[in-house]
Amino acid sequence: MSVLRLRCVRVLDERVDLVLAFDAEDAPDVARRGAAAERLLEWLPGLARHRCSTEVDRPFTQEMRDTEMPHLFEHVVLEVMACAGSPRTVAGHTVWRRGEDVFRVSIFDDDDAVCAGAARLALSLIEHALGDGAPVDVHARIADVAALRAKPNRQPGAIDPR
Repeated sequence: MSVLRLRCVRVLDERVDLVLAFDAEDAPDVARRGAAAERLLEWLPGLARHRCSTEVDRPFTQEMRDTEMPHLFEHVVLEVMACAGSPRTVAGHTVWRRGEDVFRVSIFDDDDAVCAGAARLALSLIEHALGDGAPVDVHARIADVAALRAKPNRQPGAIDPR
């Protein structure tokens, strides 16, 4: 069963909002989370350099073992984007939408298509890291995401007919 479900993607002028459903009862136990964190760090070693503005000042490698799944998703999206050629200055923000069982992850992106592709890959990577999804060829999938980057002759937001 999927821990995270992407319910909506909103492309705005300055960011992409990804609305995620997250069922607390489906959350993996601590042992699975630790193993998943190790797998994600193996596949995306740049996660070890991530910082976030939580109240607790600790390395992200520790934060990722017990943070909310949508917050982990935010950082995986950012790292996939960086691996696909986006600047490491691209930032994100995760908030719980009070009164609803959803989180909004905002990515202040450099390319909307790359952001959307990174979000889809991040969901697959997290599922696979938890042992629930199909194996993922991380390098090939990141190359696929990088190929989504806007070409000089393509209008932003236009669909690539390939």
